[in-house]
Parts: sequence; structure tokens; C-alpha cells
Amino acid sequence: MSDEATPDPTPPNPWRVYEIGEADTIIAAGIDDAWTVWSEHTGERRQDYEGQIEELPMDAEIGIWCDTEGQPAEPGGDNRLIKLSAAEWIDRVGRGFLCSSEY
Repeated sequence: MSDEATPDPTPPNPWRVYEIGEADTIIAAGIDDAWTVWSEHTGERRQDYEGQIEELPMDAEIGIWCDTEGQPAEPGGDNRLIKLSAAEWIDRVGRGFLCSSEY
């Protein structure tokens, strides 16, 4: 019997968390995908914000207002601030526009 570990057949998760500007947080499969998600959500043009994107570390803590079901939502009412790592937000939400500090 070999002591070698069996490789995990599951491919690595492609999602990463990006901040665009100082306000918007996106989950996407790369920088180009992040720009696509952001542009579709905001209606803004990438060229107006070029150079203003940063990939966050997977262990970065991100606080987001969420509804009673734990999904991103507006502040106020019964909504509460939930702080999770970037990796945990990826598992919870998947690809898409995560939040904006301007709302």
C-alpha cells in the first residue's frame, strides 16, 4: 500500500473576489469576468475605471448587509451586517455582484 495521497478529482474553484474602485465588490472567474459582471450590474464602462481593480485575498474579511435569509441586501430594517472571509462569500453567493459601499 502506498503512502501517497490520492489527488482530489474536484477542479479548483475558479471564483475570486475583486474590488472595483473603492466601493464595489464582485465575485468572478478572473479580472475580465469581474469587469463584465460589474459593467452589467452598474452600466458603467470599464475604460472609465481601468486600473481600479484589486483581487482580495481569500481570507480577507468582508462585511455585507444581508437579509433574514443571509443574502446581500440594503442596510436597515431586519437586515444585519454579516462578516465572512472572501472564500466564505464565494461559497455562499457564487459569481456575481456582491455589494457596494455606495448603497
